Amino acid sequence: MEFEQQIPEFCPDAARLIRVDCRPFAEKAEYVGSGITVGGKAEFDVIYETDRKGKLRCCSFEREFTEEIPFDAGCENVAVSASAVCDRVNCKLIGPRRLAIKTTVSGDIEVECDRPYKAIAAVGDGNVFFRKAAIGYDGASQTFEKTFEFNEQLPLTQTERGIGEMIYARAELAPPQVNILPGRAEIRSNASVKVFYEDEASDEDYYLTAKDLPLDFLFEDPAIDERSNARCLLEAVECSVIPELDQYGESRILKVGLKVKATLKTSVPRAETVAVDVFERGADDEFVTVKALLPHLESTAERSFTLETEIPPAAPMFLSVIDRTVNCRTTGAERAEGGIILKGVAAVTVTGRTENGIYCVTHRTPFEQFVQVDFGSPGDKFDVEIYPVDVSTVLRPDGSVSAKMIFAVKVRVYGETLAEFISEITSRREISEPDSGSVMIFRYPKKGENVWDIAKEYRRDPETISAANPKRFGDSGEIDSSPEPILIK
Repeated sequence: MEFEQQIPEFCPDAARLIRVDCRPFAEKAEYVGSGITVGGKAEFDVIYETDRKGKLRCCSFEREFTEEIPFDAGCENVAVSASAVCDRVNCKLIGPRRLAIKTTVSGDIEVECDRPYKAIAAVGDGNVFFRKAAIGYDGASQTFEKTFEFNEQLPLTQTERGIGEMIYARAELAPPQVNILPGRAEIRSNASVKVFYEDEASDEDYYLTAKDLPLDFLFEDPAIDERSNARCLLEAVECSVIPELDQYGESRILKVGLKVKATLKTSVPRAETVAVDVFERGADDEFVTVKALLPHLESTAERSFTLETEIPPAAPMFLSVIDRTVNCRTTGAERAEGGIILKGVAAVTVTGRTENGIYCVTHRTPFEQFVQVDFGSPGDKFDVEIYPVDVSTVLRPDGSVSAKMIFAVKVRVYGETLAEFISEITSRREISEPDSGSVMIFRYPKKGENVWDIAKEYRRDPETISAANPKRFGDSGEIDSSPEPILIK
C-alpha cells in the first residue's frame, strides 16, 4: 500500500517522525471462480515529535486493503482463510500535517476443499462376499471464531514513574497452548501490555512499562471432538489503556481493556471400511475401482532458535534503550536431511534516548536456520509458523546495540496415503456352479496366497474356510508355511 495521510485535526503539528507501526488484519477471504480475494484493514500508529522540541505525540488511523490473487482450486466446496503481517513500513513527513506512507503486507492463505470419491457399501450376505480394508484420513476442518474481552487493573511498581500523558499502548501475544477436551477447547496465552508514557512530574521525560496479563480462552461446542488435531490463531484487535489514580491520588494504575480474536481450527481423524475386492456365488461381477490420495496430519514439532545481531551506532547515538520489539518474516523453507532449512528476515526495532531526544531505529537481519523435523516419506508436505518469544538488548559504549532474539517454531507435517477401492459394480453375469455334493475338497496352498484368494477361487465364504482350518491363517488372512492341504469344503 502506498498513500498519503493527513494527521487528524485533534493532533498537533509534526516536526520529526520517530516511529511508525503497522498492524494488518485480514478480515475476509473468498474464493470466486478464478481467484481468491483477500480484504481487510491496516492500523497505523505514528509517534512523532511536535513543533515543541522534546514533546511527543501519537496519531492513529487505518486503511482498508483488497488484494486479488489468481488461483484455481480444482475442487468443490472451497473454504478460504487468511492472515496478514506487516513486512515493512516506511513513513515520510511531507508537511507539518501530512504523511507519505508505503507499506508491504504479506500473509498466509489456507485453502481447503472437497474431492469426493464414491465407494460402495462393503456389506455382504450369504452369497456376496467383500474383501475389506480400513482407510484413514483427516476430516474436513471446522472453524470456531470468538472475540474475548479482558479487563484488568495493573498497578505500577514503586520504582516506576507516575503516568502523565499516554503516548501509545499495545499488546503482544505469546504463542497459544491448546488443550482439547470433549465438547470444549481450553486455550492459554499471555499478553505483554506495553505502555509508553510521559512522566507525571515532567513533560519531557518518557518511560515504558510492560505488564504481563494471563489470558484464558474457552470454546464450548458439542462439535469439538477430543480426538481433534487443533491449532489456534490469536489477534489483539483492540488494546486500550486508561491511567487511574491510586489510593494516594497518584496516576499509577493502568486500566487495561483488551479484545482478542481467537480462531480455532479442528480436524478429526476419520476411519472408514471400504471394499477392495468382491465375488458372488452364482455370478461373475465386474466393477470399477478408484484411487484416492488421503491426507492426514503425520506429525507436529515445536522447536526454538536464537538469533543474535549487532545494530550499528545510530545518529544521534543512543544513551539508553527504552523499548525493543521484534518480528519475523519467512522467505522460504525447504526440506533437508533430518529436517528443514528455514529462511527469513528478523527485524528488531529499538527505541532509545539520545542527546537530541527520542529516536528509533529498525535493523533487519537475514537468517538461515536448520530445524529438526521427522518426515515419514519423501512426499510429505509441511507448513511452518514462527512466533517471537523474547528479545533482549545490550547498549555498547560505542553506541551500537547487541540484540538477542528467541523464536518459537511450530512445524506440521502432512502425509498422503494412496488407497484403491471399489466405487461401483458395473455388471453382473449369472453362472452355474457344479454340484460337488457331500464330497470333501482339499487344496494344497500356493506361495503368496491368502484365505481370500482361495475363497474367491472356490466361491466359498472366507470365514468358513478359516474356521475349518484353525491356526492356518493369520489375522490378515495370510497362510502359514505348512505344506499340509487346506480344507475347502
